Amino acid sequence: MKRAAILCLALASCTTYRAQTYHAASHDELPDDVDRLFAMSDEAARWGPKGPDLPRARAAAEHALAIEPDNGAAAWRLARALFHLAQAADERAAQLAAECIDVSEVARANAPDTAEVHYYASLCMGARAQAKTVEGLDLVERMLAEAKRTLELDSKILHGGAHRLLGGIYLRAPAWPASVGDLDAALEHLEAAVAIAPDWAENHLLLAEALLADDREDEARAALERAKAKMADEEGWRDAWAPDVARLERALAE
Repeated sequence: MKRAAILCLALASCTTYRAQTYHAASHDELPDDVDRLFAMSDEAARWGPKGPDLPRARAAAEHALAIEPDNGAAAWRLARALFHLAQAADERAAQLAAECIDVSEVARANAPDTAEVHYYASLCMGARAQAKTVEGLDLVERMLAEAKRTLELDSKILHGGAHRLLGGIYLRAPAWPASVGDLDAALEHLEAAVAIAPDWAENHLLLAEALLADDREDEARAALERAKAKMADEEGWRDAWAPDVARLERALAE
């Protein structure tokens, strides 16, 4: 049974980023050493959108960017924190996602051409789209371009993240001529993500969704079971993936 899925994208254009008043801790409580701030942001962000201290991941990255406004590595770390916060938010998701896109533009302007910059730029557009679905399809090509550049720079980023990102875009976008959706391409990229990082549950979870869309229900069920087995060790991420697991279980039960 094929299941249609629509991926909408949005863009908030900007040239500078202005910090918002949302912090876990005052910047006065944070160190002024940028490397230490990076380490703090990385540690706080490692648990994903359901992690216990995401506001500190944001505050540390934002403070680093305040100290060094042209530091692209601080900007993409701030984009990462905003992306996770948008995933975890309800009524503030659209605003956080818009900030995420804005700061991604800062990162792209100031950082070296690294995979992280393009990866989070692409994800931030998707986060905005989830919150504001009316702002969508016309920018799918840009999200795709950022994902492709990520793959060129580092195919293994974040547990096969470049392939996972491309697979998700091809899977969930409407098919040509409306957009770039391509189930065969989705399966190819998601299988590559699993090959790179077989222990990362999200790779199996998205592959299960693609297999179900391809009417391969037994394989989809097996991929979903592998995802659930891998999720046991991913505290913080596990709760973020739970709605997708439940949705696939319902679809497979029909």
